[in-house]
Amino acid sequence: MVSILKPTNPSNTIIMELDSRFTDEITGLQVGEYFGYSLACGDFNNDGSDDLAVSAPWYSRILSAQISIVSVGRIFIYQGDRQRLIRNPKTPQIIEHDETAAFGLGIL
Repeated sequence: MVSILKPTNPSNTIIMELDSRFTDEITGLQVGEYFGYSLACGDFNNDGSDDLAVSAPWYSRILSAQISIVSVGRIFIYQGDRQRLIRNPKTPQIIEHDETAAFGLGIL
């Protein structure tokens, strides 16, 4: 089971449970990035374990000195493991778009 919470900390938190046991907690990086807006599971790296893709479509960064902060969006890929739902929750693969596209608004 994957639960998305909106706690008092700056970003959303995702809690994962396996057989009613808490296994992992991952959090977003920015206020308002909508971490966890879309989720997808699949064996993205072909290692035999399901992985978790988590979107943050309103993740923002500064593109240049002339342009203020813009929402580019990110997708975080957390590698799965047979012992845990996520192998290492602190080091996801990050995919980011170069344009102002709300990247990750929907993932399949």
